[in-house]
Amino acid sequence: MTVSMFEYTLFTSYKAICDPATRSFTLTGIEDHVRCFACDGSLRRWDNDDDPWIEHCRWFPDCPYAQQKKGADYIALIQDSIGHGDDV
Repeated sequence: MTVSMFEYTLFTSYKAICDPATRSFTLTGIEDHVRCFACDGSLRRWDNDDDPWIEHCRWFPDCPYAQQKKGADYIALIQDSIGHGDDV
């Protein structure tokens, strides 16, 4: 069975919204785009190894839901690793 790139990226976005830790995301209905209910931040173009929390905190560090669930130290670690090529 062959899986199209669309189906593959849609699966990874479903992974993001089905993870109990990241239920703040909802599908937008456009390809693999998801949106956070708390900050209205939108993420897309998921790779299979993307971690929803890392991506959420990388792009939307001021999200109140991420701040509540992950805390300032975690978000600071993610922000500090940007541009350094560090794996978090």
